[in-house]
Amino acid sequence: MKIANISFFVDKLSLLIGELSQKIQLTNHAFQGHNSFSKTQLLILERLYNIGHCFISELAAYLSISLPAATGIIKRMTKKELVKKERDENDRRMVSIKLTGKGRVIFSKIYQYKKEGLIKSLKKLKKKDRNDALKYLDKLGKVIDLNN
Repeated sequence: MKIANISFFVDKLSLLIGELSQKIQLTNHAFQGHNSFSKTQLLILERLYNIGHCFISELAAYLSISLPAATGIIKRMTKKELVKKERDENDRRMVSIKLTGKGRVIFSKIYQYKKEGLIKSLKKLKKKDRNDALKYLDKLGKVIDLNN
């Protein structure tokens, strides 16, 4: 692929990122067929699994949903014992959301299912191509700053 200009590159990059993201999320949906999780619940499980804990407002911003919508989803996930709420000792108004043991086990299974699917797909690439892809994605991650 010859890159004519930076505008074309940005258009193509945006398209590819969207397509890759969609394909990876389809892996979650394949697992979802075995459980009763929404796409948003899976994203919350994944986020909490990766960062440990966060506030509902941070989850709402991350998911681009309203605070009341995020609160409702967390309430349902709490009833299913997937997440728990913990009040900040210094400021009782602040409530942090964390995975429960059950939530962690369930997401571990989901992640393993997703990982196995990605391994199966990515084995089709040569090792050098996989390494190059990671190198360039890492480089892109370091130079992209949408705030400047």
